[in-house]
Amino acid sequence: MFCLHTWFGFKGLGLRSAKYCRLLPCHAKLGGNFVGYLQVCNQAFNLHNAKGVNQGLCDLQAQASKLMPHAWRDFEHVILTFGKQNGQKDQQACLTPSGFAYKDSLTQEDAEQACRVINTAERVDIAWDDNDEHAKRVLSQHRVEVWDYEHGLRQIALKSESEQVFELPIEVTFGNKQGVRRVDVAATSLRTRIVDLCALEKFQMETLRLVAVRPVSWHACRNVKWLTYMVIDPSIGHVPSGLSQLTNLEFLLLYHTTMLPSDFTCLTIKTLELRHCTLNLVELAVQLASMSTLKSLTIESHRVKDPLIPTELGLVTSLEMLHLENNDFSGSVPTELGQLSKLSKLHIQELSTSLLELKLPQHVLDLNIPTLLITR
Repeated sequence: MFCLHTWFGFKGLGLRSAKYCRLLPCHAKLGGNFVGYLQVCNQAFNLHNAKGVNQGLCDLQAQASKLMPHAWRDFEHVILTFGKQNGQKDQQACLTPSGFAYKDSLTQEDAEQACRVINTAERVDIAWDDNDEHAKRVLSQHRVEVWDYEHGLRQIALKSESEQVFELPIEVTFGNKQGVRRVDVAATSLRTRIVDLCALEKFQMETLRLVAVRPVSWHACRNVKWLTYMVIDPSIGHVPSGLSQLTNLEFLLLYHTTMLPSDFTCLTIKTLELRHCTLNLVELAVQLASMSTLKSLTIESHRVKDPLIPTELGLVTSLEMLHLENNDFSGSVPTELGQLSKLSKLHIQELSTSLLELKLPQHVLDLNIPTLLITR
């Protein structure tokens, strides 16, 4: 934040002292989310000088544009509406028109009115168009719906049937909300949507759930710890490359995946869950053997050409939990699973029609696994 004297060269007024400034809480007008504080320099709005008030309003616009940045608009377009904490607005509290910053345009009467409104304000609402008509227009064109839930969950639904790349207009609608930890992005159609997630980067989310959307890049997700990637269109069942950018990723859940990216083994995940996927489990097990951080593996409702539990799973010696459920395996449980000396939980649950022999080999029984569940 810059004080008034920094932006406009006020000197000798002692504005650096905290007693000459106050903080005004700011909220996004559309959605009402808290985005930060404006630093109001009392000196500028107590002198009732038209030029000083002009400069003070420009400063507030510039501060607001940093709290709630826009993808392409300059700070001159910010609308500031001042009011009370209970949401009541002064009848003439909207002081900053869109399209330009004040440049010596206030009359003395306007300046006095601005001082009265700002000096009695308890909060300010920020918008990039009066009544957020521009934001609503963007949402209408992109057919994006956004909901905020408790516990930091934000859900974004994409509804357009267009083939274009979606650019999520989050900066237009909600600004820079602090504390968002989980974001859901879902396409409501059965066709996978290609989505630019760059607008999500500012939220530094820890949990991300993508449903029927394919990111252009994983860069905006690099702080994510828990990722769910659900594919609906089987023709686009491969996970996009660049997944290794998620250096903080610990938990990965994949639905309907047909192919993993080439940099998959560069991940340092602790938990991998595969549901309704179609992967070569032999190749997968060989890949997982090189991932020393992997502690938990779940394979559920897998659709495989060879319905045998791969012996190569015995190579994934870092595993502490192995969960195989409803995969319609046949044959027997491989002896090689006895090499998983760190296992504390083994859960094999099969369909009633499965031909898998549920008797465990002696090498597996010798592990004395604390939690052992074998059912049909």
